[in-house]
Amino acid sequence: MTSPQLASLQDLANRGSWHSILDKVRRARSHYLLNTPYDHLIYLACNVLGLAKLRRFKDAITELDSVDDFDCHHYRYETYSKIYPNRSGFVVPFSLRWLHALIPIKSGNHQEGLDRFYMLLDFVRGKLKEKQDHDILIKMWRKREVFVMNLIISEHLGNKEFGVCLDLIKDLFSRGNLDPVLLSKLGYIQMQIGDLEGAKRSFDKVEKLLNERNVREYEECIERDPMDVVAINNKALCLMYLRALSDSIKVLRIRLSEYPLWL
Repeated sequence: MTSPQLASLQDLANRGSWHSILDKVRRARSHYLLNTPYDHLIYLACNVLGLAKLRRFKDAITELDSVDDFDCHHYRYETYSKIYPNRSGFVVPFSLRWLHALIPIKSGNHQEGLDRFYMLLDFVRGKLKEKQDHDILIKMWRKREVFVMNLIISEHLGNKEFGVCLDLIKDLFSRGNLDPVLLSKLGYIQMQIGDLEGAKRSFDKVEKLLNERNVREYEECIERDPMDVVAINNKALCLMYLRALSDSIKVLRIRLSEYPLWL
């Protein structure tokens, strides 16, 4: 499978062309264009996604049922050493594992889906332990951990299991994942249980995190274009909201001294 073919699938997904994705998968299968295990699995994932987006959940489940246990030897790189020399681990893309857990929830079987998401969380945390010496991979798997946890917490929130949600969020925070979305959910839960002061602190942290993130993004814009007036102004505003008034003024003064024609 060439990267242009995968890029084509991604482009169709970005445009919401789900029928086209199903047609593309059908043609690839009928013309035997899928030559490797990864090809088969990534196209299967795209097919399941397309079916789900078209609300054909029964067909999506049937498609998923055609796959063996993801952790069996059939889906390890080592089993196909001629195709994947010097590779180890599982061929299964994370997107397929995610869909495997999500589709039961979408079809109304919430408990089965939740159980699968907990299994997926265990898998992700196992990967985090394996990749401790690889900063880039650690960052990727931490994002996936938060991604999975957000769905799990949302399911428990739907059942008003606030105590479970609090425990899950605190556990994730203890692992160093201070995610704005999770903090927002924490604030919502605190409001539900009457902890208004705690909720206010959580929402204040969300605002601070988002402003800090925005400052970094505007700094990147300014590095690319030092005369980007909008980015400079917005960075100064974010610093002001962070109560860093002197830094905010400094940003504007420096730029005005460098580009006096702005006055």
